[in-house]
Amino acid sequence: MSEQGEPGLLREGETAGKAAVDKMAHDMGVELRAHGVAVVSIWMGLLKTERTEAVLADPELARHYEHLLETMETPQLTGLVIDALARDPHLMDRSAKVWIGAELARQYGIRDVNGREPPRTVRCWAIPGIQRRDHPVGGRDVIERLR
Repeated sequence: MSEQGEPGLLREGETAGKAAVDKMAHDMGVELRAHGVAVVSIWMGLLKTERTEAVLADPELARHYEHLLETMETPQLTGLVIDALARDPHLMDRSAKVWIGAELARQYGIRDVNGREPPRTVRCWAIPGIQRRDHPVGGRDVIERLR
């Protein structure tokens, strides 16, 4: 559900799946650190794909989601981030954590393939109990569980 109590962009099953992947990335990162293996979970933002473009060709849907168009990123952005991570000499410091792809892209100075600066998308995800913090980004430092 979104912050307004309406269905959010992530369905419950997808949210549960993401939580499982995040936990697995953490546990594997801890266990495999001794072997020099880094494991991260990357949260992509709203993706601008052929499928979303086709859906947004419908004028009614386009009006409904118009406010999100500027926050969409291409799937290639995540690939660029993974490439930067693989070449990062401090990769192991990032292991066993969850990262927001757009925020990593900003840290690495990566622009999306369309030339755009990656959006700050955490608030767009409408995930209950999570908010963006207003300090430097890094792994779980990006999100804060609300009590």
